[in-house]
Amino acid sequence: MRPGKPATMATLNNALMFSLPGNPVSAFVTANIFVIPAAKILMGQNDSFGYLELHSNVQLIPRKVKLDKERPEYHRVILI
Repeated sequence: MRPGKPATMATLNNALMFSLPGNPVSAFVTANIFVIPAAKILMGQNDSFGYLELHSNVQLIPRKVKLDKERPEYHRVILI
């Protein structure tokens, strides 16, 4: 996924380990997609409320964005 490379998820002695990218934006995206949901599940929180799950109707400003067909991409946006 982009941003979020490199990211690693593994287990060591029955403990989950997450390795986040060094770029702050990549680390933020990766943590919100993988680490925070995993932590909620491990804490027994089965509610799905979170700001990433909120949905809004948005209108995109037309521009050409070359997307990678092999992996998901996340782009910065401003909601007004």
